Amino acid sequence: MKKTDKQIPVLLYYKYVNISNPQKEVIIQREFCEANNITGRILVGFEGINGTIAGMKKNTDKYETWMQERDEFKDIEFKVSLGSEDTFSKLKIKFRPEIVTLGVEGLDPSVSGKRMSADELHNILGEQKDDVILVDMRNDYESAIGKFEGATLAPIHRFRELPNVIGELSKYKNKKVITYCTGGIRCEKASALLLKEGFLDVYQLDGGIFKYAEKYPDGYFEGKCFVFDKRMAVSFNQKKESKILTNCKLCGKKSDNYIDCANKTCHDLFICCADCASKYNEYCSEECRIKCQN
Repeated sequence: MKKTDKQIPVLLYYKYVNISNPQKEVIIQREFCEANNITGRILVGFEGINGTIAGMKKNTDKYETWMQERDEFKDIEFKVSLGSEDTFSKLKIKFRPEIVTLGVEGLDPSVSGKRMSADELHNILGEQKDDVILVDMRNDYESAIGKFEGATLAPIHRFRELPNVIGELSKYKNKKVITYCTGGIRCEKASALLLKEGFLDVYQLDGGIFKYAEKYPDGYFEGKCFVFDKRMAVSFNQKKESKILTNCKLCGKKSDNYIDCANKTCHDLFICCADCASKYNEYCSEECRIKCQN
């Protein structure tokens, strides 16, 4: 059946919880999702579950209820945005030793920073206190198109690089450090790493950018939020246009549109305006375009 542009719910969720048999949980998740026409990506590990799924509202509602009726997931929180029926092309459910990879032996995500609510962060950002450092724990290509005003960006291209660059943040050890990410899963583990490394006053934004934006869509988050599905980015603004923070790689014009290079051997994720995407057939460079058309 041909997919339409009808909007459907996209659920973002995670929970750090001990799962004694994650391989069995993969099978349980797959059976439920397939029976209810749910697509998306779910990672299951000994330390918990991390997922982004999509489907008709009656089916995603059923998934939420099913998860919250299970003891290990009863207090799991779902962040909801809108996508289309092709937000995910299929269902992928996998076992991973870590549901977000840091590779730090002995790190316990449950020993993490104090949770900070959207209201608390909003008030702090309004006061612009010098003794507070807000650190974006997402990848550099995510923060490029959207971030909180005045945020310090962790110098990472992949989250697993954080332990190698933690020294670059050490100057903030005696300050109040607030970590944030898209939905909370990375800033929770990052805050645990900061505490392990001797940071004294560490917080995590509870629910991440998505939960903040639910309450403050025109607040202190500027630009768009990168997402790992076919939408690439979502805008939260309701009363104003999203601020564009980046430029087209090919012409330099203001743009916040990410695309994958059409050269599959390149597969570069880059910012490209609509004009250049059409002109270069979604190639990241003239070299890639020539290489693939010859």
